[in-house]
Amino acid sequence: MYFVRGIFLFVMAMVIFVTANAETLCVRDDTVMVVLAPEYDGTASSGSATNMTWTATFSYGKVSGTAVCKKEQQDGTMAGQNQVCWCQMTKPVVSKLLYNTIYGSANQCLGDCATACGNNFKSSASSLRSRIYASVGK
Repeated sequence: MYFVRGIFLFVMAMVIFVTANAETLCVRDDTVMVVLAPEYDGTASSGSATNMTWTATFSYGKVSGTAVCKKEQQDGTMAGQNQVCWCQMTKPVVSKLLYNTIYGSANQCLGDCATACGNNFKSSASSLRSRIYASVGK
């Protein structure tokens, strides 16, 4: 009896210790609950310049979103043309539209923005994923 309780307490302590510094977002998509853990890199990403969508693949499934090229920069000032890349997660939950990067021209933004959103969301080194997580539900 005491042995089982000791194992249970040890496991709980390990769970708390391991997850203490992890910022995760738990969401439920239909019948699947997904934990989006920012400390892990994704396994693949893609973007479509045609329909301005992106995906990032992780061991637990895919996350997808949209990309938009706008004039508005992160600080609210306006660029000369639609060359500022913004990203939004749309699945498994919807986030706010967030600044990603600025390109030299509108054509470059249209061609590269969706791919950049997917790549930056996939990478744990990018701040985009944690900023998207922080915007969910706000």
